[in-house]
Amino acid sequence: MCAILSRRAANLAARPDAIGKRRGRSGARGEIWAYGLRNPWRFSFDRETGDLWIADVGQNDFEEIDFQPAASTGGENYGWKVMEGTHCYSPQSGCDQGGKVLPVYEYSHASGCSRAAWLWTITS
Repeated sequence: MCAILSRRAANLAARPDAIGKRRGRSGARGEIWAYGLRNPWRFSFDRETGDLWIADVGQNDFEEIDFQPAASTGGENYGWKVMEGTHCYSPQSGCDQGGKVLPVYEYSHASGCSRAAWLWTITS
């Protein structure tokens, strides 16, 4: 599981079990901003709005593009390892989607191409 770290965390290791300080979880580390991303390989800030767009690599079937508004106070849970995109991953059905931020766009591996370059183009 990956987490988005604040700048002061650049040289610190993040523990996924110690997240969510901004959402009232005791014992959480302040450098964790958001969690539940599997493998965010590209991200970009919108120059006009400050919003954050994240291209996250899925596990088996789906890739996703996630969104975090500039006004966010942090603590978002993007769903991994329960969700892959908008689909249940573990368990494969009947998973709890409560409190999770689902992607704004997802696509199947069956499409055969990546949309992350598109993400970079629209936000750069």
